[in-house]
Amino acid sequence: MRYIFVTGMGRSGTTWFTNLLHGIPGVKAHHEYIDDKWLTVVSRYVCHDNYTIPFLERSKAAIESSHPADATFIDVNNYLRYSVPALRKVFEGCAVFHLVRDPRTAIPSLYLRRGESAAFSLPITAEDGRWLLDADKFERTCWTWVDTTKRLIEDGTELLLFERLLSDYDYLETRFLGPMGLKLSKDEWQAKKEVRVNRTRSKLIRYLHAKLNHKNYVADQLPPYSKWPDARKQAFERICGEIRRQVGYV
Repeated sequence: MRYIFVTGMGRSGTTWFTNLLHGIPGVKAHHEYIDDKWLTVVSRYVCHDNYTIPFLERSKAAIESSHPADATFIDVNNYLRYSVPALRKVFEGCAVFHLVRDPRTAIPSLYLRRGESAAFSLPITAEDGRWLLDADKFERTCWTWVDTTKRLIEDGTELLLFERLLSDYDYLETRFLGPMGLKLSKDEWQAKKEVRVNRTRSKLIRYLHAKLNHKNYVADQLPPYSKWPDARKQAFERICGEIRRQVGYV
């Protein structure tokens, strides 16, 4: 069996990309098949050899018992974003990509989906900790995007830009389909790419969903980037600018 993993952050197109890959001959594409929300925390803050590797070994056995041996297994899964080193150990020879979305659109979506206390990753260094304690929710959300993306770049993870996958078939073919030996025609891509999935719902729907699932309702939201005040744009540039340009968003 051949393994391909596509990590990412929430609100970065992982559900859309999974839907795009469904139906490719020989491919079993899943969204968050390896489903353990604690895996992200443990892989980042605890020695991953103690938990993440045994957990992934068990996941691999489950995958191989339920999928054809000649299949290409793809898991598009933001919970795996800090587990790349362990993935490469357990799924030897696997390919790993990271799906990135322009932070000017990803951060407002993340901001809306996070409560005040859950808007950021926990720091590893004391320096980051001191800064985060004084930062507001917007700044912490920006920091989380940078922290995740920077670490995956350092892991040598191949990056896929969501907007390019959505707008440019040649980019999809050159960066992902061709290297992975997958077949999806331009007409099939054209038919699938406009299907909207996991879109942000209205305030009423989000309120009802939060209450029914015993979650905090987040009412505050950011306007589009073009309407941000100058002070917010300056904070965004200070935190995200360098990594945003390194990734390819100018």
